[in-house]
Amino acid sequence: MMLPRWAYQLLLFVAVLIHFYIAYYLQRTDTIQVLGLFGILWLIFILKWKSFKIGVKQMIGLGMLVRLVYLLAVPELSDDVFRYLWDGMVTVNGTSPYALRPSAYLESGTAGFSELYPLMNSPDYYSIYPPVLQFIFGFSAWMGVDVNTAIVVLRVLALLAEFGSVILIWKLLKRWKTNQHNLMLYTLNPLVIIEFVGNLHAEVFMVFFLLLSVWLLVVKRTWLSAVAFGLAVGTKLLPLMFLPFYIKRLGWVKATIYGSIALGLTALLFIPFWTPDLLANFTSSLRLYFANFEFNASIYYVIREVGFWVKGYNIIADTAVWLPRIVLVSILGIAIANKEKTISSLPKVMLFAWCIYYAFATTINPWYITVLAAFLPFVKYRFALVWLMLIPLSYHAFGNADYQENLWFIALEYVPVFAWAGYELLFPSKTENLIR
Repeated sequence: MMLPRWAYQLLLFVAVLIHFYIAYYLQRTDTIQVLGLFGILWLIFILKWKSFKIGVKQMIGLGMLVRLVYLLAVPELSDDVFRYLWDGMVTVNGTSPYALRPSAYLESGTAGFSELYPLMNSPDYYSIYPPVLQFIFGFSAWMGVDVNTAIVVLRVLALLAEFGSVILIWKLLKRWKTNQHNLMLYTLNPLVIIEFVGNLHAEVFMVFFLLLSVWLLVVKRTWLSAVAFGLAVGTKLLPLMFLPFYIKRLGWVKATIYGSIALGLTALLFIPFWTPDLLANFTSSLRLYFANFEFNASIYYVIREVGFWVKGYNIIADTAVWLPRIVLVSILGIAIANKEKTISSLPKVMLFAWCIYYAFATTINPWYITVLAAFLPFVKYRFALVWLMLIPLSYHAFGNADYQENLWFIALEYVPVFAWAGYELLFPSKTENLIR
């Protein structure tokens, strides 16, 4: 459906107004508003993507302009930013953020933290954020004279990372002779804008370093690429799952050196935060996360129900042991079965690995899935885009005081995603251009 140009300009104006409202007025407990505004933004996005012709530089400029709407906003849809700044303030104070739980740190009598503490989630857990993020958090806290200023500093860093990611996707699209209009899948993606810049989730930095590592591989800077990959791992540990994909593309020797550089750099980055209990504290929080937290899961919720029927209790402690093994075997299976050896095929296998990991995860927040948008411009599959569109349904849980999930909402999110994925995988020729 082609609309006159003025109609598209009007839609863009409406989208900017909605982002402004989300940034400064929306309450996450108002489920109808949250889901309604996400729905309108996605409708506008689909209309623009399918038929609105816009130059790449205009697209980039517009995407960054919309992101700037959030510059002075305090995130409303997520409170993770307060833990980020807590860790940053602890670092600035000369203590490792891995040394003490926030509750214990506050009890030690350190001044200046009372404003931030009530705003945080999980004050009884050690930090699980890797060292690259701790440097970023520390810089933001050091530059900010108060919480609001520190949030602005962190958002400026996120905007710089986003600009870098957009440019890298554009350069890769040009190098691989892929439709540059696909850049819109990231640049004007409503979920990317809201979760990465609006809600300031740390995945924004991981995506930049990961894209940078791919670009450096393309231009034959293999060891610099390994450094960038190490920074991605040092931001969020999950890119480690991609290392098996480098074996066929680099060969065993180079892939081993590549992985060693990345892992070695990650280990070195932990040194400034070293304490005798660092490893124990860090891993204890990771274990608690995987063995205790449940939110918006798909396959796991089905397994959990079966566990209730068979054993009569929640089997999350058991699944925390063997679900990761299923994911590992699946990713190794992709690495072995995939015959492609080109760097340009990396985004496809990365997308599938990310989807498999979170298909079996016990906790799936919207910003985890937002990472898929970085791979979408390079692949023909669109089931991941369907997931991006539907995952805001998970915000329905914040509409009640005890964050109780409605399983009908979860079914509404996942049934179309799995159905679309099955259809695309079984009949790729019929779906390739369906919503492109």
